[in-house]
Amino acid sequence: MVSDEVVMEVLKRHPEIQLTGLLYWSWGMSGTYKIDSDLDPEDILSIGRQRFEQMFSMGHDGTFGRLGEWVENHDRSALLSNDSLQVEARTLMNAYVCFRRRLEDLEKGAAIIYGVEVRGDPSALYTLRRDPAVERFSVEGSRFVRSVKPEALKRQFMDPEIEEMTLEQLYESMQSMTRGR
Repeated sequence: MVSDEVVMEVLKRHPEIQLTGLLYWSWGMSGTYKIDSDLDPEDILSIGRQRFEQMFSMGHDGTFGRLGEWVENHDRSALLSNDSLQVEARTLMNAYVCFRRRLEDLEKGAAIIYGVEVRGDPSALYTLRRDPAVERFSVEGSRFVRSVKPEALKRQFMDPEIEEMTLEQLYESMQSMTRGR
């Protein structure tokens, strides 16, 4: 992951390059924010973080609602006796934790960018390629595109605490979390 500050440092060293997209990853989810305008890179980074936060908040709230509905529609005995409900319950809990942690990362200003898209003429892209902060890249016309995903994106996020819970603990946790929603 790379911080907003590192992205800004690289762009300041290469003023002929225009930032056109951000690729982010946080706790098992990835996304892209693309912009086709002449905004300052600082504004793009700020707007990108705001968009990610909005998206994570919507996911968090939606998952919380689905957890509540799940608890309303399934009792303890259904969870204990049905393998597919067990997978569903753990998946919902993992998704909820994932969204909550992403929001916490954003609040802390954590590095969530794993790649950027930029635009520039071929000589500027070549110069950018040689910058020590640039690990990998590919060029499509006059655009630099980093599409190599972090290793963690190749697997689903599973919180070890949730995975180690007994079915009783899982049901209790879901119930207590959604009580009074």
